[in-house]
Amino acid sequence: MNTRIRIIPWVMLVVGFILLSAGVAELYPLCRAARNCHHTVGIVQRVETKKSYRHRKPRYDTEMTVIYSTEKYGDLSVTRTTHWPFTRKGDEISVWYHPERPREVHLPVSEGVFGGGLVVIGALCIYGGCFFRKLLKTT
Repeated sequence: MNTRIRIIPWVMLVVGFILLSAGVAELYPLCRAARNCHHTVGIVQRVETKKSYRHRKPRYDTEMTVIYSTEKYGDLSVTRTTHWPFTRKGDEISVWYHPERPREVHLPVSEGVFGGGLVVIGALCIYGGCFFRKLLKTT
């Protein structure tokens, strides 16, 4: 059998493990924040998409301002770059803030999109690599 075909499952397995590891590393700070932070609901006040050029390629960065209530400090706002494309003005989103440093904010949906995508794609690559490896063994 061709050695190029035999190497495909191994490449898929290695790429899958790398993507899965990167996704877990991206989601780990969010899991730590879930234990230490207070959870509240914030209202999106502003969503703005800016077009910029980096390395001669157009990039679209979406920035949103969220107002959230804290127990000790009242209403606060934070402006963050978001990776979640479906956020609109007036939406309610989950906000996690540190009780002693209320400006230290995590937006779990926005921050979890990238890491979750890496985990899903990595798991699919690992599954595909195992499937093709088993398929090549039987033929």
